[in-house]
Amino acid sequence: MLAPTLDFHHLVSFASRCSNLRTKLGIPQSELARWLDVSPAHLSQLEHGRQAPSLHLIRLMEKLESETFRHRLTMHSPIPPNPLQPSLPPAALAALDQVQLATPPAPKPTPKPRPTSSDLATRVKTLRDHLGVTRPKLAVMMGVCRQYITKVENGARASQPFIKLVERMEGEMNRSKSVPTAPPPPKPLPTPPNLPSTSARIAVIPLLSQRDTLLLASPKNAAKFAREHFPFSITDPGAFAIRIAGDAMQPLHTDGEIAVAYPDTAPRTGDRVIVRIHDDIGGEVLFRILSGASVGNQVTLSSPNPVYPPLVLDRSQIQWMCPVAATIRQLLS
Repeated sequence: MLAPTLDFHHLVSFASRCSNLRTKLGIPQSELARWLDVSPAHLSQLEHGRQAPSLHLIRLMEKLESETFRHRLTMHSPIPPNPLQPSLPPAALAALDQVQLATPPAPKPTPKPRPTSSDLATRVKTLRDHLGVTRPKLAVMMGVCRQYITKVENGARASQPFIKLVERMEGEMNRSKSVPTAPPPPKPLPTPPNLPSTSARIAVIPLLSQRDTLLLASPKNAAKFAREHFPFSITDPGAFAIRIAGDAMQPLHTDGEIAVAYPDTAPRTGDRVIVRIHDDIGGEVLFRILSGASVGNQVTLSSPNPVYPPLVLDRSQIQWMCPVAATIRQLLS
């Protein structure tokens, strides 16, 4: 009998998760079977959906995925990864160490000279004075804690992502100073419905995994389920980001890419969209293109990958759909 904690999503996604993990690590099916302590024939049955995985196998797969995709974005010093639990087979632990050691770090461009602590402290104080905010308020705007702002203003060294954000906010401050003061217009034009303000601003937006978005009954609740955040220039006040999984949008987009979704903006034909399907027909979260073949209550979702045929859904089968405003392949770490 299946364990009561296993749900439909765990069962249907296990096959694709095995295939994606083997592709990312570059290992054959027999090697992954050895890591999971099962026979290659049993793993083949699992990957073809002919057998259901046990709760123990799902837990092992989650630990392997956590170790492989453990790099996180942080505004301060990097967060050390959690050690693997001892329930992983020793062969998997040793092989993962070899994979990580054998992968050379990507070459980084020559960084600009790092500002001195005293210079950065003055710049942060000037920025606060210009915005007319307190340290706690600036901390919220920049996605850091109040103590971090205090330490920087007292001469402590700051992380590179924090310095980048200060430079971006200074650029906006300088642009606002250069705009001449003009008399207010007699009456502003009304803003069309369902469209956000066109003025971009820097905001710290929530970042979720594609699996975490299955918890969202509405995209308005993205901040409640986010495990990470990062600063980005947005025009939609409800913007959030998703770390994409899978190969449905290849070669245009890659596995692990970040997609910034605009829940307060109506999607249009040709837009890249994030679609949450109702649980009664599978409950998946998809990254697709809203096709021009959509007519009436029928929505057609297409993919540049020929392996995935167009998907036609009734609008009643879609829980929510958000257009993707931007994608990011590499973030500051």
